[in-house]
Amino acid sequence: MEADTTDVARARFAISAETFALLSYLALAALFLIVVSGATVRLTGSGLGCDNWPRCGSSFLPEKNFHALVEYGNRGVGFVVGLVTLAAAIGATRVERLPRWLLWAAWALPITVLLQGVLGGITVVLYGMIGLLGAKIWKENGVDFGNPVNLVPIAAGIIIGIGNVKVDITEDFSLEGISLGTIVTIVGYHLARAIAPKELRDRADGTAIAVGDHVYGDSDGVDDLYQEGYPGAPGGRDPERDRRP
Repeated sequence: MEADTTDVARARFAISAETFALLSYLALAALFLIVVSGATVRLTGSGLGCDNWPRCGSSFLPEKNFHALVEYGNRGVGFVVGLVTLAAAIGATRVERLPRWLLWAAWALPITVLLQGVLGGITVVLYGMIGLLGAKIWKENGVDFGNPVNLVPIAAGIIIGIGNVKVDITEDFSLEGISLGTIVTIVGYHLARAIAPKELRDRADGTAIAVGDHVYGDSDGVDDLYQEGYPGAPGGRDPERDRRP
């Protein structure tokens, strides 16, 4: 009696091969749509239109600007794709005598779509972590942002990175975003030092490394780690050289 009830329940929720084929075609169309929306985000430089995840800025709804709407639209398409592929996977379990490999393939779709969304969120978080790490390094090493030698190249690099500025080097190679901003910052700093007046160059010589409570530098042309009066060297500390308490 119990076996008959189970067979009846299975038959009630079973779907035909034609219905499963329709779900598969819908999943295929949805996957094509997410490729198009992802390419749109990439080509319009809207990857950071929403600077956090799963929220978009201070709320779950995007701001009224182009990049935020493009990125948020891509997230919406991804959600729809997840639902459609999940429906196809569930449908695969309701088709009689479906090959096992096809059942596994059907369930791989929603799983990989979910992983893609998680990867997108990790990417956004990592972008922020890279920026925070750079700011931490600058602060610990006593970079003087009031000095144009430091300020101009750093500001240029940040603007290029945030704005996802792109420079086409050849038809097949281009630099953009963070990579271009990093190069501009490094090259711009050394160029600014080369053309700046001596007093600005001297002021731009910040510390080389910060360890614990102590800051080391080379503003006098000699690495402080090799000079007397610093932590680790014999004798007392020189307050003129060891600036932190």
